[in-house]
Amino acid sequence: MPPFEECQGCVAQPFCKAFSGEVELQLKTWCRPKHRLDLALKLTEIPKKYLNANRYNFKADADNQHVLDEITPYLDDIVNTVDEGKNFFFYGHKPGTGKTYAGVTLLNEYVYKTSQAHFDFENPLALYVSYDELAHDMKFGQLDEMVQHRFEIQRNVPLLMIDDIGVVAMSDTVRDQTSRLINSRLNAGLSTIVTTNYTIQELNDNSKLGPRIVSRLMDDTLGIEITGKDRRKFK
Repeated sequence: MPPFEECQGCVAQPFCKAFSGEVELQLKTWCRPKHRLDLALKLTEIPKKYLNANRYNFKADADNQHVLDEITPYLDDIVNTVDEGKNFFFYGHKPGTGKTYAGVTLLNEYVYKTSQAHFDFENPLALYVSYDELAHDMKFGQLDEMVQHRFEIQRNVPLLMIDDIGVVAMSDTVRDQTSRLINSRLNAGLSTIVTTNYTIQELNDNSKLGPRIVSRLMDDTLGIEITGKDRRKFK
């Protein structure tokens, strides 16, 4: 019998010692750790469909077993990994192969491990942003105070995930702002996860990111190419 009513559908079930019975919590009517975790996950702004993206739900097969093998040591030591400013780059020409899932698996693991000790209920521990939305803000939000505040969060959050970088047509403004964001995080030793449906050679083209930004993205970065079948399908 689950210890709390909130256990139903909780993302922490696979690793929660209260749910497994290994630890007996004093509070019997309300799960405070779940409350903290839910709020911390909400502030990450990850898409709802990726809330359960984690090592326990990672469906490894011949196409992506190498991905799980390569990121597992970092999942095991995720707090130190982020504290040390390690970066991750998941790339590959074919869409739907699990690049976003792999990135969010790292992001979620960090939130799982830090939400109980480091979360202040106001500032995100980690943040997900799609590059098309980011580029839109970069292009049109220069005089918008809310957008500028969001840029500051993106520059300073301990762990930032930029999903599908290079997907939009590149302008000088977007390229310069992208470079500013990447440089700011690298110089501050902050960890960044990047995914893209382009190859490194394609991103080097000035119509995408250009060699200067790509070179910076490779700094202290674990790069993993993900190929194989398209995992998206009709339900």
